[in-house]
Amino acid sequence: MEDRLAILELEGLYARSFDDRDGATWSSLFPPDGIYRSRDGGPELSKGTFVQGRQSLRAFCEDAPFTGIHLMHLPQITIDGDRATSRIHMEWFGSFDAPGSPSQRLVGYYDVEYVRSGSAAAWQISDRVTTPFVSESRTLLGYVPGSGLDEAGTRRV
Repeated sequence: MEDRLAILELEGLYARSFDDRDGATWSSLFPPDGIYRSRDGGPELSKGTFVQGRQSLRAFCEDAPFTGIHLMHLPQITIDGDRATSRIHMEWFGSFDAPGSPSQRLVGYYDVEYVRSGSAAAWQISDRVTTPFVSESRTLLGYVPGSGLDEAGTRRV
């Protein structure tokens, strides 16, 4: 039970630290040679993202050209000694930094491999693969300040 709770805490910190662009914390959740990968809309991993090593992971998080929020679902965890795996369904809502960029919605799942190591015997993410199921973009034009009614109740254009 303690291992499952530790992995749940790890996953919560994963989402929060990435969404906060806290690359130091996010990359520390991986061992020194940890890997983050993603599929780019197909079954092949060779066409997606590949980031390995804490320094590269930190830069990937801090330099991301987008901001967003993860909505993580409960993982299905299998533990085997000092190794574990999980599948976690997730949603991510975000937007890119460029003005006029569309908002994004990604629905998919993570396949995660964990390893327990170090003097504190803490769980870390050794390999994480993002697989998209739905990827949508839409442009939100938003509220235009000064439009609507003026102080006298007359409609402004």
